[in-house]
Amino acid sequence: MKLAIMQPYFFPYIGYYQLANAVDEFVFLDDVSFIKKGWIHRNRIRIHDEEYLFSIPLIGASQNRLISETRIAKDSQVLGKFLKTLQQSYCDAPFIRQALTLINEALSTSDRISEVAAKSIELVFQYLDLPKTLSKSSSTDQSPALKGAARIISICKEKGATTYFNPPGGKDLYSEKEFLKNHIELRFLKPCLEKIIYSDSKGKQMVGLSMIDILMWNPPEKIRSFLDHCKEERAAE
Repeated sequence: MKLAIMQPYFFPYIGYYQLANAVDEFVFLDDVSFIKKGWIHRNRIRIHDEEYLFSIPLIGASQNRLISETRIAKDSQVLGKFLKTLQQSYCDAPFIRQALTLINEALSTSDRISEVAAKSIELVFQYLDLPKTLSKSSSTDQSPALKGAARIISICKEKGATTYFNPPGGKDLYSEKEFLKNHIELRFLKPCLEKIIYSDSKGKQMVGLSMIDILMWNPPEKIRSFLDHCKEERAAE
């Protein structure tokens, strides 16, 4: 059984969805410390043909709180401004109605960023008609006191995983020998962003933006094809 574990991100870039698509079960690591200036509540979209970093407003975000404990400022003018910005910036996008429906549904899920971010992953897979098993680390029997690879391996063993997939950045964090010692293969999935070709009404290519941008400009069948534009690598590569 193939497993991947990642912190929940709000409509992350395509590589995150590729990772989730490549495994049998995807676990949201929601009971670890919130990372400020990370990608949990923010990402990049395009505005006037330029990249723009958006942030979902949070209440008292701190690395002393778990992701699952961090709340969204639901009544914030910043959140309203973000939605208005999307409507204005993507007014010419052919799939703006479908994309905004997904975004609003995700934001309506909860006042906790972990729930909203996880929902942004779940909704996209539903929209693409790709069944996906999703779960949370907070629902496992593993102690949050376990850190790093030890926590990942423990969750893999509980889930019965024989292969663990991670983004390429994990090559500096995880030891293949440590996973093999626990009868788990360690694999990495590298996104081939240069193959994910689409354009806005002006024809300019931008890679690595939030899934929001891809949803705005592409039909579900094309997005499904994008999920295959990735490459599996071993730890030694």
